[in-house]
Amino acid sequence: MISKGDMFKWFFKDRRLYDIVKKANTGDPKAALDLGNAFYYGEGPKLDLKEAVSWYRRSADRGNEEAMCLLGYCLRTGTGVEKDADEAFKYFLGSAEKGFPMGMYCLGMCYRDGLGTGPDPELAEQWLNKAKDAGYEE
Repeated sequence: MISKGDMFKWFFKDRRLYDIVKKANTGDPKAALDLGNAFYYGEGPKLDLKEAVSWYRRSADRGNEEAMCLLGYCLRTGTGVEKDADEAFKYFLGSAEKGFPMGMYCLGMCYRDGLGTGPDPELAEQWLNKAKDAGYEE
């Protein structure tokens, strides 16, 4: 949760960010994703990878497929959070099953490399092809 004091500062600094924070604090998954990205890239608030992960998780847990993929990436690489291959796989799977092309690609790579699951070349190829068919380019 973002404090009212920070919201007030951001209202004068960046009205768009203020609106995102307001929506994110009410549980809007898209706004939580956008706020996570703002913390991840240091746009508006200061760069804070742990806070970015927190907002990605809130969005992902409310069903946002892009946030699921980004959270999976953070968990896979240890960006802003301790590495956890099993949890990364879970979020990539959720993202892929919702049809997010990058999630499909990341899931395919998990199956290829055995990240969070046993290696499965057939499933890897299936998901990588689905990602390609959905327009994902490496």
